Amino acid sequence: MKNNEFQTSAGWFLALMGILLLNALVLILWTHKDERPLAWDESVHTTIAMDYREQFGEEGFSALFKPAVFNYPPLYHLPLALVLNWTVDVADAGAVVNFFYLALLIVCVFMISDFLMGRWAALTSAFLVSCYPIFVQMARLNILDVALSAWVTFAMLCLIRSDNLSKIGWSAGFGLGAALAWLTKWPAPGYLLIPALFSLWVCLRKKTWKGPLAACLIFLAVAGPWYSANWIPVLKRVVSVADSSPAAEIPLPPGFRFLWYVAALLHQMDLVFVLLLIPGLAAIFWRPKLTPVFLWFVGPIFLFSLITNHNLRYTMPGLPAAAVLSAAWLSGERRMHFVSVIALTCFYFLLVHFIPGPSWVIKTKIFQAPVLSRQEVYKGQWPIRPIIKKILELKGPDGRFSRVLTISNAPFFHSTPLNVIRRLEKADSFAFKGPSKKRTFELYDFVLLKTGDLGPPNSTETAEMCSRFINDPGSWFKQVYKEAARWPLPDNSEAVLFICDPVPVKTAGMDLFNIELKELVLPNIVAKGVKFKAIGGSSADMGRGQLRDLRMECREVVYKGVTLEKVVLHLVNPQINLPLFLNFQEIQLLKLDKLDPKAELNVEPLVEYLQAKTKGLKDLNLEFQDSLVKLSGTVRGIPLEIKLAAFVRDRFFFTQLKGIKIFRIPLPSFFFRAATDFKVPLMAYSRAPFDLNIREIRGESHKLEINP
Repeated sequence: MKNNEFQTSAGWFLALMGILLLNALVLILWTHKDERPLAWDESVHTTIAMDYREQFGEEGFSALFKPAVFNYPPLYHLPLALVLNWTVDVADAGAVVNFFYLALLIVCVFMISDFLMGRWAALTSAFLVSCYPIFVQMARLNILDVALSAWVTFAMLCLIRSDNLSKIGWSAGFGLGAALAWLTKWPAPGYLLIPALFSLWVCLRKKTWKGPLAACLIFLAVAGPWYSANWIPVLKRVVSVADSSPAAEIPLPPGFRFLWYVAALLHQMDLVFVLLLIPGLAAIFWRPKLTPVFLWFVGPIFLFSLITNHNLRYTMPGLPAAAVLSAAWLSGERRMHFVSVIALTCFYFLLVHFIPGPSWVIKTKIFQAPVLSRQEVYKGQWPIRPIIKKILELKGPDGRFSRVLTISNAPFFHSTPLNVIRRLEKADSFAFKGPSKKRTFELYDFVLLKTGDLGPPNSTETAEMCSRFINDPGSWFKQVYKEAARWPLPDNSEAVLFICDPVPVKTAGMDLFNIELKELVLPNIVAKGVKFKAIGGSSADMGRGQLRDLRMECREVVYKGVTLEKVVLHLVNPQINLPLFLNFQEIQLLKLDKLDPKAELNVEPLVEYLQAKTKGLKDLNLEFQDSLVKLSGTVRGIPLEIKLAAFVRDRFFFTQLKGIKIFRIPLPSFFFRAATDFKVPLMAYSRAPFDLNIREIRGESHKLEINP
């Protein structure tokens, strides 16, 4: 059969469908083989999907503009939310969504190569990209990088077919693809910017502007609404991520850090595919149409080398270009060149997925070059559901919200994946939380300790401190917490569950807690004129530190520079860590049902605090008008006025932006609400496991009153 006969027959379509079928088979195979629960990143994205699902049920379409975690755009998490209940294991839900994105990516790579080089090159490129190890791995996980790669590839298909933005229809398609990529993850412009600027330069030299205009209008219409409401939080998130420590390390000689992503290609693609790519990088000299593809490949490698945070996944959306270039140097007149590469890829495919054995790696003093990245099969059930069942059993019918201190940062056993399973089990009366450096065991009814490996060394400082403390036989811990259950874990460690059940201690009576202090110093807090008054219950309850009421009255409290006057904190049914108090005179709460505050806040100290925090804000004036707070001043000589409402409704505390003016000109507040509007629950929840009883917030001129 001649090459042109192949092009006009249905053979290419069947071959492409065969590639998609093989990838579906591989995904099904690995979801059955791999029994690991969600790891940290996967748990975060699954949690966001669950938050979107709950918020849509409560708030409707407006929930789309209020992302719950890390300000990720919604395009990946919305379909993930729809399929969370489709699989037996929630860890496999990502494979369902990712298969459709992987299919889109493969088809787009096929179409790009077909347009530039022909069907045999297209078939080769499509098969190559489906076998790159990083795509094989990421397609199985609840992570959005395959989806991002698919939309970037779709956008590049449209850009290439637009003939450098000279064709309006394809240019509009590029704008759509770029918008969908940006609604999947905010670094999307980093993959499209350089080839888009090149095409724009070529287009403007031809003195045509309709294509770029169509692309911009479509892009703004699709991505604009979400980013206009979230651009401030997203910008803060981008800055924090760019300056964070590397998420992965590849050892390189000093001074060669800028080559990190070049070295990463060996880990993303394996040596055999990198060798196929190298001659393809020179193909632009005799195939100038490949210039946008070349820029698509090298652009992310250059741009992401400029930030300190490195991760193998960050340049994934540029790898489809590597697949196109890997077929560009093969002669279109000699079909056997393509057949040989496809046969080599098939052999690689079989070795990786169907023939068990170790990975093949070439090791040198400078770097490691994976030749064959076989995936390890993880067997063994992690007892997350039995742990949740045991905690519910120990809690009994008690409706009070509880927290479980989780002392572990191991990839598959820490608070985030445990909470995902807990939410799926609809166990809403407790939550898993990681340890805090300042208040390690405060207000935790349960402690869940993992023995052995606690996780990556750079992330376990607090967990290791807690573990050492629990295993110290001389500590007060064993007087307050009792071991309730123990489970073996697949990594040959154990999970140990402790419950707060203090041993009774003889006390001198209620006078122990009826004290007066001229000054009480706590972290970030200085209280003056302090009176404690306690109301106890039975002697048995007192022996366990259980009180009916603890009232704390302060003449004034200074919190981070802000002075509150006439502060009264009414603690309902608190339980004090009595052994810690008797031995070290430290007050630590073990339980608390409700906190009933009452305080007055004057304008003057709050103005000083705001001016210290916002150094560019001058001539600040603050005024309280019932539930409305009016703030005015100048920023670099520009007059600014902001009105915020602070009120309580249905056990929630709300702040809402009511108006913003610059030069006395009102601006649409919609653009700033993602950064200013908050809804904080006052009932017990994971961060505050007690009810915060705020009934009313009222302002009169220069004074704000809480529960007047």
